[in-house]
Amino acid sequence: MKTARFRGFEKGFILEETVKPAIKTNEVLVRVKCCAVSGTDSYRYRAYENPTVRPFTDGETPGHEITGLVEAIGGSVTTCAVGDQVVVQPFWGCGMCSFCKGGRENFCPDVKAFGFHVPGGFSEYLSVREDIVLTIDPRVSCEEAVPTHHVAVNLNGLKSSGVTFGADTSVAVFGIGNLGLLMVMMLRSMGVSKIFAVDIQASRLAYARELSQSTTINAGESDPADVLLRETDGRGVDVSVELAGGSAPTIDPAIRATRKGGTYIAIAVRNEKDTLNFLQVLRQHLRVQGSATHTLHEMKASLAMIEDGRVTTSKIITHRFPLEKINQAFTCRLDDPEALYVMVDL
Repeated sequence: MKTARFRGFEKGFILEETVKPAIKTNEVLVRVKCCAVSGTDSYRYRAYENPTVRPFTDGETPGHEITGLVEAIGGSVTTCAVGDQVVVQPFWGCGMCSFCKGGRENFCPDVKAFGFHVPGGFSEYLSVREDIVLTIDPRVSCEEAVPTHHVAVNLNGLKSSGVTFGADTSVAVFGIGNLGLLMVMMLRSMGVSKIFAVDIQASRLAYARELSQSTTINAGESDPADVLLRETDGRGVDVSVELAGGSAPTIDPAIRATRKGGTYIAIAVRNEKDTLNFLQVLRQHLRVQGSATHTLHEMKASLAMIEDGRVTTSKIITHRFPLEKINQAFTCRLDDPEALYVMVDL
């Protein structure tokens, strides 16, 4: 089978012939159909002086946003059949620790993930444990189901906050990339009436207006905290969600724009040197909620949101490349400001 392997920052990925994986009795052989170039993977594709995430090393095969077709099943598999469309939860826990037994595999100290600990989805076939394979409704394409993992990341952040989201909730989303666009759609589906989308790129703000009827704020043209306070009669929003990530200057305005007693949810991966103004947090009596990945429960709920149309993913898939052009796909994800979901089709 064909597998993309990283062979250094100058060469990038090279397609190599590898052996199709054998499956155990509790595993499924997935013929990969689509795998997205994630923001994390694209960051790892280039060399940085002080990287936030570990760069690729020689021989690695990334890819963790994976869908495909079941080609074979192990003897004990009962939840899917040959020919089914499936989406893969990108990671799994040890199954033995207290976190795994309590349904919090994302807290497992020995968690493993496709594209990080084992070869990922930029390969024609994967062997996958049955318990992390979810069958996709035939009315939804493999491509449309790829963002399930990102929806689940968002959902875990919202659930972890303890906030009940509804018509009386106001939410500001800072960073309108892939996760941000999914987030505003999710909030709209939950009945949130006051959604503010904050970004510096006009085209992404236009997507937010189209997909969720959000009020949009271009942070390159005005101070988003000032605008949000003005839009809420000086009160501030109930919830601010950080989805810009990296070293984007969004933490301070998000905190300033959150009302007293409100909630700040940190989901995007930030630079480890970033800090919060804890005096402001104290004075405003804010709840600060971090959120890392998700569990299988959120993965299932997120797939259902895509299947029943609460979240429309097809409109934010902007680019498609065959596996043979995987290096162009990564370059596109990094360098094209209009790129959202960049798919590699196998």
